[in-house]
Amino acid sequence: MKLRRSLAGTALLALVLAAPQTTIPRALAKGVVPCHEGTGDAAALAKAFRAGGEIHLAKECVYTVKAPAAARAALPRVTRDTGLDGAGSAIQWSGPRALLDIAPDANVTFTNVRLENTSGGAQIAVGQGGHLIIGGGSHFFGLNA
Repeated sequence: MKLRRSLAGTALLALVLAAPQTTIPRALAKGVVPCHEGTGDAAALAKAFRAGGEIHLAKECVYTVKAPAAARAALPRVTRDTGLDGAGSAIQWSGPRALLDIAPDANVTFTNVRLENTSGGAQIAVGQGGHLIIGGGSHFFGLNA
C-alpha cells in the first residue's frame, strides 16, 4: 500500500512540474523583466504587473512607460499581492494618469526602485483594504501615493 501511494504522489508531482506556467509572462521566463543596454522593456513590465506575484527588474535599468496599459493607470491594475525588487532600477512615467492602480485588498511592495514622474501629475491609487509598502532603497519622485 505504501508503494502505491508513493507512486501516485510521484506521478502527481511529475504532472505539476510538467504543467505550463500560465501566470508568468513569457518575457519573464528567466525571472527578470528584460533590459537592453540600460533601457527596460516597458511592455514586459506591464505584463509582469498584470500577472502579479514576484517581479524582478534588471540591475540599474530605466523602464520608461510611454503609453498607458490600463484605463486608469500607466501600468495594469494590480489585483493580487505583488512584490517588485527594483535592483536599483527606475520606472518612469510622464502622463496625466496614475502610474499604478492597486485594487482593493491587493498589496504591493516596492524594494530598491526609483519611481519617477517627469510631469509631476501621476500618483499611485490604492483601493480600500489594499496596501502600498515601500521597502528599503526605494524613492518616489513627483508621485503622490
